[in-house]
Amino acid sequence: MNPGRSANNSNFVFVVNKESYLYRVPGKGTDLFCSREREALAYNLLKGYKITDEVIYLSTDSGIKISKYYENSRIPLSEKADELEACMKSLKKLHSLKLDFQYKDTLFDRMRRYNSFVKEVNGEQFYLDGFYTYWEELKNFEKIVKEKEDMFCFTHGDASINNFLITKEYAYPLLIDLEFPAVAHPFEDIATFCVDADYREINILKMLDYYVGRKATTFEQYHVLGLCVTGAMMWYSWAAYKCAVEKNNQQFISFRNDYEKYITEVGDSLRKISQLI
Repeated sequence: MNPGRSANNSNFVFVVNKESYLYRVPGKGTDLFCSREREALAYNLLKGYKITDEVIYLSTDSGIKISKYYENSRIPLSEKADELEACMKSLKKLHSLKLDFQYKDTLFDRMRRYNSFVKEVNGEQFYLDGFYTYWEELKNFEKIVKEKEDMFCFTHGDASINNFLITKEYAYPLLIDLEFPAVAHPFEDIATFCVDADYREINILKMLDYYVGRKATTFEQYHVLGLCVTGAMMWYSWAAYKCAVEKNNQQFISFRNDYEKYITEVGDSLRKISQLI
């Protein structure tokens, strides 16, 4: 699954004076879900840390972005544990930066906001049975983690496996496409990584262990599994919205079905571990 890049934006490579650049054109409706002002601010704040792709131009009006194109670059491979662990280390490095960023926006906030967009376009018809059952369960999950966890920091917001770049220029994965930067809990970035990679319990907890650098506690496991369900619910609403507004919506119906399956399966893992906390 890759709702961010494959379904929202178009990307092109062009060459000027033997230098290659990536030209991003945002898709229809992307301005509803993300803020280009926030994206530009995030890139500016991170410019000196060499942890993101190099941006040449970014329009806060159109969202058009021109960045350095890294020859022979690629996304991490799911079968390479060292690359996955390196991605988690890049995330931890990002989270450790003391950045002055004023926008708080959690997965819970976005889940609710995206659902409001669905209602505005009569998109609830594209929700399958059980959507609001999970919605109610996540209300309880949110209450529990809010009472016990408050370590918020600057986050990528869409740390999809497709938003990491393995390059010959750097010994660590770069973070790209900062379309949803926000102050939030760091585990939210682990969750968006796992949702996009279509990971279930075993691999989700493996990413968590890579991130914390040890065996995660039961509550940490509960927290990240719940955030995976929350992130999938958020993208489920995004898919329902796109189903409602796009004429050719079969692709988004497939996304919706994938997210519904993901929520069901990871939700089962969440319920089991909730008995242990």
